[in-house]
Amino acid sequence: MVAVLVMMNNYFHDFAAAVLIVSVLLTFFMAREIESKGKDVKLYFSNVYTRMSHVIGITLAFIFMAGIVRTFTYKDFEWANAVGTEQVPAIIVKHLIILFFVVYGIIGWIKLHKKVKRIREEIKEGSLK
Repeated sequence: MVAVLVMMNNYFHDFAAAVLIVSVLLTFFMAREIESKGKDVKLYFSNVYTRMSHVIGITLAFIFMAGIVRTFTYKDFEWANAVGTEQVPAIIVKHLIILFFVVYGIIGWIKLHKKVKRIREEIKEGSLK
């Protein structure tokens, strides 16, 4: 039973990573397209951004929590004997690359949040057409 739960944890950990990547890219692409759009589109994006922020935040938190479980169960359930300890450097490199993209994404998200805040202020002031 524990093995099935660990397998499901690992599956959902990988699935959440894919959801995170797609959600962030979709939100960034949408943000780039709204600059030349009207008030209705910017208001719509502002609302979508709020929902996407929740999805992305929850997904990122799940990835960290499931990653902790995965870390503690790795040797028992995922360790490939054929590769042995030679897989450790590959895993370290993989996580360094992922860390780079997560940090880069957080920086981009902070910039995007400022952009959305500015758009919301423009909508409130009525300066958007």
